[in-house]
Amino acid sequence: MRFPSFLVVTLGLPLTASLLGLTPPAPQRVSVTVRNRLSLNRGAETVSLPATRLAALLRQYGAENLLVRDEAGNILVSQAVDNNGDGRVDELLFQTDIKANATQKFTVSGARNGASQQPKSPNTTFSRLVPERIDDYTWENDRVYLSDAGDTFKAYFPSELKRFVALGDTVVAARDVVVATRRFPFTRRRPRLIPAAFGRQLFRGGGFQLLSYDPARPATLTSALSSRLLLRRGQEAWQVLPANPAKFNRLMLALLGSDPALAAGLRAGQYRPRRDAARLLEQYADWQTRQFLQSVARPAH
Repeated sequence: MRFPSFLVVTLGLPLTASLLGLTPPAPQRVSVTVRNRLSLNRGAETVSLPATRLAALLRQYGAENLLVRDEAGNILVSQAVDNNGDGRVDELLFQTDIKANATQKFTVSGARNGASQQPKSPNTTFSRLVPERIDDYTWENDRVYLSDAGDTFKAYFPSELKRFVALGDTVVAARDVVVATRRFPFTRRRPRLIPAAFGRQLFRGGGFQLLSYDPARPATLTSALSSRLLLRRGQEAWQVLPANPAKFNRLMLALLGSDPALAAGLRAGQYRPRRDAARLLEQYADWQTRQFLQSVARPAH
């Protein structure tokens, strides 16, 4: 059976489309032929049908009630797209797997209850914001520029970051790092800021995150001698931990003093930044967990 209106979409380089025949005022369906002119199989290839070729169907049924069927009559997942936000549909999209140099036929029709017949799209993608990584939603191009204390250097695909970070470490980008100065120590809360720092994560838990980075040589981030420690509580600003043991103990006491055991040692000045920072945070996280478990296990009065 021949239909009065059909669309030929040629898949190749470039993608082209042409309309053959005359379009009646309100067609019952539009026939679509998809041709792959390449000598390779193409999986999940997106086919775009311009709304101008489906105007009569759109007027009669609405975009939500249009159905795309393959040659076996199976209804395919489709999506109407408004490209310019003017409230009008610009194209109808669906996907197909097509073999090299092959041709496939589809039909687009409308139904009063078409929306209820639409198949559900399978979940093929999962996404979440990952604040401990740098290759997140902004990883769109093939290089990332990371500035550390005024120095800018390039990093390419994630596999190449191994030259900056030891295998198994987690790379973290920290912005607006607080640096205490003699004039504005941490207790005054008027610090100098480093626009961005790039380091490896030493600890994360209990509401704290600890990084190690080298402000002078980004390529030696894992150096234990020259690297600094950055600390953040929750979503507060990052700050450089003071290297002076007395200042370090005072700062950690202000942050972790709710744990009586840690508070006693911090008041006595027993801890050192490089040696004890990660261990202190880990002990504090364990203490928080114990406190929570005891509170939920305590019988209500």
